[in-house]
Amino acid sequence: MRPCRLFLIFFMTFPVLAQSNFFTKGLINQEDVLFNIKNIFEVSGGVFDVQRDCIWVIGDSSGSAKNPKRLRVSCHSLLSDKNKTYQIINAENIDWEVITIDSENNLWILDVGDNLHNRNFVMAYKISAKQINERENLLVFRVDRKIKIYYKDGAMDVEAGFIANDKLYLIEKNIGMKQKIVSINLKIVLSVHYALPVTHLINMPYITDAVYADSDELFVLTYYGIFSFKDFLTNNSKIADPYKLRYWGQVESLVKNPYGPYSFIVGHEDGRFFKVE
Repeated sequence: MRPCRLFLIFFMTFPVLAQSNFFTKGLINQEDVLFNIKNIFEVSGGVFDVQRDCIWVIGDSSGSAKNPKRLRVSCHSLLSDKNKTYQIINAENIDWEVITIDSENNLWILDVGDNLHNRNFVMAYKISAKQINERENLLVFRVDRKIKIYYKDGAMDVEAGFIANDKLYLIEKNIGMKQKIVSINLKIVLSVHYALPVTHLINMPYITDAVYADSDELFVLTYYGIFSFKDFLTNNSKIADPYKLRYWGQVESLVKNPYGPYSFIVGHEDGRFFKVE
């Protein structure tokens, strides 16, 4: 039996234990923790910005969509270990779950979480690289572009996404036999998009973040470790290969480390970011 299927059975068999403190905190070695983000509530996503040498981090709203404390993005430098926090002034945070970056170094915040599957549409917010460069010292960003996204087959709960070849891909979190992947074309400059089906993944645990590599390999983060899909866009791979299996609890952020010697940095909901060999 494939490892991902074993994890699926494990999670579905022990729902009570899954709510315990152990299952929330997970098995994270303290010596692997690189830094803690303390000014973002309920960390839900991260992405590495090579140009600015920092990891951008966002958090969940906890039902406070317009609370200024929930409309923040943080930039943490790996080299200097310094952190800056910026206020977003013209957006809502219903359930921010993904932050990603495109080929022009624009930042995208995706308000795509939907635990109850009752949202009619979700939102994507773009903050341009030009604005980030110009307003970096002001600590305030204004959204440059807003996209309202509808799903063809009804509501989806999404916590993972990435941009490749000018397309934004959204990956369903849902545990079960299939997790849908849909996309929109960012080059089509419209304020409303209908996401188109791309493929689906099979027998995965909850998917909470993703990183797409130039080698056409997709890495996805789950509570039980990291899985990879080789030749993802070329062949629409559906079956995962285990990359690193370990129970980390409620991890929400997967960041590819460009410096080495470790490959990834994983962020826990409580703000701990730790290295993964």
